[in-house]
Amino acid sequence: MDKYNWALIDQDEKVIMKGDVVHSFRGETDTVISGRPPHKPSSSGFVNTTGGEYYAHVYGLKWVRVWDAE
Repeated sequence: MDKYNWALIDQDEKVIMKGDVVHSFRGETDTVISGRPPHKPSSSGFVNTTGGEYYAHVYGLKWVRVWDAE
């Protein structure tokens, strides 16, 4: 059984949650609605914002696997 979950983090390793405001590399401001972690190693995953669905790196974010202690 896979005991890992995904977390979306910014450059400072702060966890990004639904409702957080993020800034794209173009300087656009959006609010996080949801996201999809990578489904394969070569994928970077997606972030759904009020402006649409984009790759996580558009906002300087990345998906990381975290250990689920339960």
